[in-house]
Amino acid sequence: MNIVTLIDTFVSTLLQAEQGFIEHPDHAGRFEEAVVEASHKAAADFMAMVFEGTDELIRGSRPRKDRYNILRKRKRTLITTAGDVTYERTVFQDRETGKTSILLDEMMHLPKHERFSVNAEAKVLNEAEVHSYQHAADSFKNSCYGEDSRYHRRYPGRENTKPKEMMRIHLYRSR
Repeated sequence: MNIVTLIDTFVSTLLQAEQGFIEHPDHAGRFEEAVVEASHKAAADFMAMVFEGTDELIRGSRPRKDRYNILRKRKRTLITTAGDVTYERTVFQDRETGKTSILLDEMMHLPKHERFSVNAEAKVLNEAEVHSYQHAADSFKNSCYGEDSRYHRRYPGRENTKPKEMMRIHLYRSR
């Protein structure tokens, strides 16, 4: 996806939301939800596009070519404040040591199995500090993973997962 396609999709979604509001001005809440969802999706898609573009720059760089071989590509989904960001990045192999690494992840200081972005984790922890873990998990889940979110479409049946337990597991793993 390129920036023009991203903007075109975003504007078209906003215009559809506008048309829905014009036809049903009594559904202002639906209009607001549609605009926010379109904004989050555009932000997540833009982040994925930038991450993949940076990975491409790394693949083409002279220092990378001098030291690393390209092995394969691997997808990663990062939970952000804009929602899920899924992108592909390249797995490299060091010619001298044989060790594999993902240079984009290293540049971004992302631990190997981390699922939350720094800002998403900070938001959850801040909410947990002010409120209960349950409230923090619910708040984050609702802001990024509303009732009809991509998360619930991707993982049907997880609507009733106890966010408090998921939160404790994540906090335990990040220590």
